[in-house]
Amino acid sequence: MGTVRTVRSAYRRLPAAIEKSVFDTAMELGRPVVDDDLFLLALTRLGQPSPARQVLEGEGVTQAVLLATIRAGGDGGRPPRGGFTYAPAYDAMHARAEAFADTLGDGTITAEHVLLALLWNGHGRSSQVLWRLGVSRERLVEGLAARDVRVPAASLPPQREVDMGDKV
Repeated sequence: MGTVRTVRSAYRRLPAAIEKSVFDTAMELGRPVVDDDLFLLALTRLGQPSPARQVLEGEGVTQAVLLATIRAGGDGGRPPRGGFTYAPAYDAMHARAEAFADTLGDGTITAEHVLLALLWNGHGRSSQVLWRLGVSRERLVEGLAARDVRVPAASLPPQREVDMGDKV
């Protein structure tokens, strides 16, 4: 198991408020593995309303709803003594956020790039949470565009249901 890290050296830094929220939530929930659903939750916990948080809340995706849904997925008691490990979805999300920052922005990763990165993974935990809540990824992207956030011209990759939780 790896140690607790807040910066992965291979990538540019994620927004500090999001990163802190992800690790605080992992500690709170006793999650030994940092996965992309914690990033979705972190976006709803941002102190200042950002376009990412606004579009999520506009679709009924709030901190309370996500926390109830994420907790239903099962959490442990405490992270292992060696610290957190990272699900492959974490690295994939971080790399996509960085790519969106490069192609749609000035290279600085924003909350909106993180949301786009989560939405562009049709089979990740975040997409599955949104699927189960009946939230359209397309509407979220349209909501960002309506708030003058640059979004990719390409269509979202297909979403498919992945069995998780009690069904597995």
